[in-house]
Amino acid sequence: LAEDGDSWVGVRVTSTRTEIIILANRTQDVLGEKDLWIQELTAVVRQRFGFPVEFLCGVELYAERWPQE
Repeated sequence: LAEDGDSWVGVRVTSTRTEIIILANRTQDVLGEKDLWIQELTAVVRQRFGFPVEFLCGVELYAERWPQE
């Protein structure tokens, strides 16, 4: 993420899922071609922290544009 300009990562936990929000200057670089990179990153987070794949509401990653000052 550091290579993609300014970035920030936040985590929001609800009763049904964990949301990981990535704010970045270049969101397309974070998402990757056809959103492939964000899907791969989601799979890595699921595996690392033990979220079951079949539990669809377990973890979700989002990439949003860094607010311009």
